[in-house]
Amino acid sequence: MTAHDTKPTHTAFAFSRQGKKFGRLLECGKGRIDRDTNLVHVFMDRGPITGYTGYIVLSPTGAPPPR
Repeated sequence: MTAHDTKPTHTAFAFSRQGKKFGRLLECGKGRIDRDTNLVHVFMDRGPITGYTGYIVLSPTGAPPPR
């Protein structure tokens, strides 16, 4: 694995439930997809305090979170 492969390529978002039906994605860290092993690596440096469901989604760096 080269140094190029260890740089984060995505922003990690965690889902925070707000009420019974609604919620929002909050930025919680960085991530990358290892091209050699097809593994996803997520580095969470913060997380939602309430309503965290365990769901994490990666979006390319600089792109908004998915709807």
